Amino acid sequence: MIPAVLLLQFGPWQFNVMGLYVIMLLISPLILLALTRGKVVWVLAATTAVYVVGTVFRFRILPSQFEDSFPLLVWQVLFVLGLVGGYYRRTIVAWLSGHRWAVGVCAAVTMAFAVMSWGNPYLANEFDVRLVLTSDANYRAIYDRFFGRTYLEPGRLLNVLALLVTVYAFLTAYWKPIERAVGWLLIPLGQCTLYVFIMHVVLIAVVANIPALQQGNVWLNTAAYAAIVALLWVMVRTRFLFRVVPT
Repeated sequence: MIPAVLLLQFGPWQFNVMGLYVIMLLISPLILLALTRGKVVWVLAATTAVYVVGTVFRFRILPSQFEDSFPLLVWQVLFVLGLVGGYYRRTIVAWLSGHRWAVGVCAAVTMAFAVMSWGNPYLANEFDVRLVLTSDANYRAIYDRFFGRTYLEPGRLLNVLALLVTVYAFLTAYWKPIERAVGWLLIPLGQCTLYVFIMHVVLIAVVANIPALQQGNVWLNTAAYAAIVALLWVMVRTRFLFRVVPT
């Protein structure tokens, strides 16, 4: 079992995305080298081609556990686009500032997908306050074809990109009041995202073994999750196990 854990072939299912993260970190120096040499078009073309191949043919190239939920050929596209976006952040922000119609389009797409998600039959409950835009069977067919998670179908990828632009624009426009309201909570957590992710997996395992939190009580579960977020914030502020757990 130990060799399987060390080779990222075995571990808690909530933690399996870390395998993808490790592989992409190993590849990132090559991507950054290409960007420093002005090969951004080649980088974008390569990541798009690999994404298409992974989505169409759906094969795995590694025996690691993370490939079951986050196929490398598909999910690499978000990591690479994130690197490109970060490297050219000022250029992208300047372009969007001069082409606000693009931000408006992204906001409209984000809102449209949000309305669509309101009718999700997978989340039906006893209150059933969904916005039923189509039959459940048709919704599931559309969702599975264009918004499936495992292979990051095109609709889901578009949703991520549109939401990113929309949220970034919103935070830019209203940063001061947002910072005053929730900056004290979210900024420390955001500055230590890897630590927060690793530690929250441990806390999830604890929650999963508390019978009272498995009954679907909205208020009790909300309080429990709020307590977990507060605990993570305290752990970050006190630098709990920072010398052991990467931040």
